[in-house]
Amino acid sequence: MINRSEKPTHDTLAAPLLLKTREACKKLGGIHPRSLSRMEKAGLLRSVKLLRHKLYAIQDLEALVESLRDWNKEAAR
Repeated sequence: MINRSEKPTHDTLAAPLLLKTREACKKLGGIHPRSLSRMEKAGLLRSVKLLRHKLYAIQDLEALVESLRDWNKEAAR
């Protein structure tokens, strides 16, 4: 149950859970939005629609980076 009398901390307000497409691209090193879309179509990443916005969870972006890191390690062997 949520205790509404507690004020949110600075940490919870400072770090968004979801990023818009442009912000997600910056978080991934400045890739092009079309590249992000291709990754989504390939099943490497999921987006969430909220109102009229397509959003990406930071947790999913971090998981994508980790999986790519693992894939690169395997390819180098």
